[in-house]
Amino acid sequence: NTIEGFLYSKYLKTLQVRAKDLASRLLDEALTH
Repeated sequence: NTIEGFLYSKYLKTLQVRAKDLASRLLDEALTH
């Protein structure tokens, strides 16, 4: 259960980072074009 929770939180963090990266990239695209 502890390992599952750790993996789950790690997975959520990765999703968050990817979402932020994607959002900033889309924002840059929108601003430059």
